[in-house]
Amino acid sequence: MQFPHLWHTKNKYLSRQPVTDAPLTVSERLWTRDFLAMAALNLLLSVSGNMLVPTMPFYIIDLGGNEFIVGFIAACYSAFALIMRPFSGWMLDNISRKQIFYLSVVLLMLIPIGYALIPILAMVLAMRCFHGMVWAAASTAANTNICDILPKSRFGEGIAYYGLTNSLSMALAPMFGLFLFERFGYTVLFGGVSACALLVLLLLSRVSITELERSERTAAERLPLLLRLAKLFNRDALPASITMFLSSLPGGAVSSFIALYAAAEGIGSGGLYFTFMAIFTGVCRLFSGKTADKNGEGVLVYIGDCSFLLGLVLLIFGHSPLTFYLSACFYGIGYGLTIPALQAMSVRIVPLRRRGSASSTFLCSWDVSFGLGGIIGGALVTWLGYRPMFAILGLSLFAAMAYYRFSAAKSPSAFNAVKQGR
Repeated sequence: MQFPHLWHTKNKYLSRQPVTDAPLTVSERLWTRDFLAMAALNLLLSVSGNMLVPTMPFYIIDLGGNEFIVGFIAACYSAFALIMRPFSGWMLDNISRKQIFYLSVVLLMLIPIGYALIPILAMVLAMRCFHGMVWAAASTAANTNICDILPKSRFGEGIAYYGLTNSLSMALAPMFGLFLFERFGYTVLFGGVSACALLVLLLLSRVSITELERSERTAAERLPLLLRLAKLFNRDALPASITMFLSSLPGGAVSSFIALYAAAEGIGSGGLYFTFMAIFTGVCRLFSGKTADKNGEGVLVYIGDCSFLLGLVLLIFGHSPLTFYLSACFYGIGYGLTIPALQAMSVRIVPLRRRGSASSTFLCSWDVSFGLGGIIGGALVTWLGYRPMFAILGLSLFAAMAYYRFSAAKSPSAFNAVKQGR
């Protein structure tokens, strides 16, 4: 299979110019075998992770833990995933994309078996930390590979359709995990998670994975250590990543506390909130990618952030199930518009040999915003209550729009800059 980003000469390939400057010499088809296989792969990969989100707390408590231990282990999982993100991006760019992808998926298949075979709380903590690292490597590899195989003229559209699998997983996987746990027990649950990873491995064997030339990897390995560490993050992806961080910061608090808020106010179900959010995220992804390809990310960022604001306003001033679930719809619209647009922006001018670090940089912004949003939200809830917490965190959305307007929109990775050849 040929790839659009290989059309350039070596000098052009190593430059910071957008790949859209090159003449199109291969098919711009989006619905290729590789794309369909990667979409199915990503769905199963997401399902394998999301099945454990609502069920792992029950397992920890049954092993003798308590609510504090549950929260601590969840925080460790997220922390180790975050730490691994930039290193996995560097390994994808400098070691082997195929080897990292295959190894991480094999480990994802084995780790759930370890949960079942070693039901010891301390070992579950250790395995959960390792699970977070492996999950970060696998998801970063999948994100990098889809960026490699998509045609550049339809990149935003492809990312949006690809992201529908994440929305579908968010809506279905937790319920499926709870069904297996409640009906058959932990052994079958962990077996189901491993089976999903096995199917991912089978699909992976049908996908083309772009490998870098050995000469490029060797050149990177000769760099001084500090310069190699600096390349863990990609500066071309920073404008989109910072915008995403500021936009999704309140979302970390919403995801962490919406179920408790609903129970405290008696206005609805936290599970249905996430279901409505996932549905509207998926619906918006059907057209947001095409819009990003045609008109750029700007309009989607502004509308998406305003949708987030409306969602928070409904949580702050609403007192009924109607306003509660409308908030979920607006939050889903926000995610459905901003994520495909900013993800396309994050890799728009990045050459093939730096795609791994660009993908990890963008995903790190998502991880940090959700973790930090949950931490700040928890402190604010303790001091002030839920509604003031939502109001204070909502200020970051104004910061996101201001940062995009006065900085990110003027960066080389912005759509207008690429269109004008800057």
